[in-house]
Amino acid sequence: MSESTATADLISMGECMVELSTREPLRQAPSFTRGFGGDALNLAAMAAQLGTRAAYLTAVADDPFGDYLLDGWRGTGVDVSLVRNVGGYNGLYLMAALQTGEREIIYYREGSAAARMTPEMLPTEALRNVQLFHTSSITQAISESSRKAVRAAIETVKDTGGAVSYDVNYRRLLWEPAAARAAVEEVLPLVDILLPSVPEDTGPLFGLEDPAKVVDYFRAKGVPVVIAKAGPLGAWGGWEDETRHWPPEATKVVDAIGAGDAFCGAFLHGRLAGLGPEDCGTLASVAAGLSVGQTGTAGGLPSREAVVAALAGRVELP
Repeated sequence: MSESTATADLISMGECMVELSTREPLRQAPSFTRGFGGDALNLAAMAAQLGTRAAYLTAVADDPFGDYLLDGWRGTGVDVSLVRNVGGYNGLYLMAALQTGEREIIYYREGSAAARMTPEMLPTEALRNVQLFHTSSITQAISESSRKAVRAAIETVKDTGGAVSYDVNYRRLLWEPAAARAAVEEVLPLVDILLPSVPEDTGPLFGLEDPAKVVDYFRAKGVPVVIAKAGPLGAWGGWEDETRHWPPEATKVVDAIGAGDAFCGAFLHGRLAGLGPEDCGTLASVAAGLSVGQTGTAGGLPSREAVVAALAGRVELP
């Protein structure tokens, strides 16, 4: 993999799949709308919308969807110069967002391009120079080689003074709780900012369903900044000797998918721009609140202008 000359303050590593969505049950749907989605890409896109120089680190196949994905990622403002082009196929998922509020999702991802990432494919020079690296357990779960690549990327960043952000993002369809917990604990000593969801992540993996207790637990483990996202209950944070609860923004929920990624991307933008954790949490809550009022994942992320207007002077957005 050739090194990019582009400069990024944030590198987000993960898998982004082709999305085929419908409002009908999957077995009845006559047609689907094409899109794409993935936690690490959504996060990078949110940060980029707010002004962060964000790069996406993944692998993409040269199947008919390859150019579509690359063009779409570029359209979010994310730098794709670190993306590795490989053979094979891109991951795909079918999603039915039913009128009852329920969702049907089927994944076709085993052996996909992103799952074929290896430590040898990593852009070492870019990782050595980045301020902040982000990933999640999903990236560790999709293959053993990808898990090794995550570990190698984190170690490279830490060895040269960079910081690491990590979203637990447990997916039961990918692995059992014990295996996922082992993967989290493998990298936890190297994490600077931990962003778990409560109770979706912390219940199955750690037996913790109280956001405040989640913050205390991981702070006791030595993580410098812990932000527990709790959906309609808001978010809880802990750092140094401080703790904080951010209530949810009053927004009509249209589509909650990707709200956690919007929160994380906005929070990391704030940190990179020099805001303290308290203001970062306010910024992140506003971004997440706006995102649930729109449909789509990366396509439903709020603009910088919308975030500034919703902040209403509470935080000066860098």
